[in-house]
Amino acid sequence: MKSIKRKVMVALIAVVVGVGASVSMAAPAMAFSQLEMSQACRLANGNQAGWEAQLTYPDQGVYGWRCFYNNAPWAYWYNTKYGLNVQILCDQIYGGTARFTNQSDAYSWYCG
Repeated sequence: MKSIKRKVMVALIAVVVGVGASVSMAAPAMAFSQLEMSQACRLANGNQAGWEAQLTYPDQGVYGWRCFYNNAPWAYWYNTKYGLNVQILCDQIYGGTARFTNQSDAYSWYCG
């Protein structure tokens, strides 16, 4: 009788540990798109229309995003680019801390 109880207990613990591991390793619901990164630029600049995000340095992964003011057709190439603070988007819209799943993937930012 003790051996059956022990086997059941061991199986139950294995299930609980397995479920806990799969929940803790789940990927974020959705990584940010360029549209959301542009929203972060607008929020950082007084929610002013015209601010957009640009993946200026793709080789820098998540740190390659820049903000620029899009006031002319040439603005994308010539206007000054400013750093993008993703935490502002998390603070003001989604809550949580700005995180990424893969430093090499510029599109892996999320709030968690």
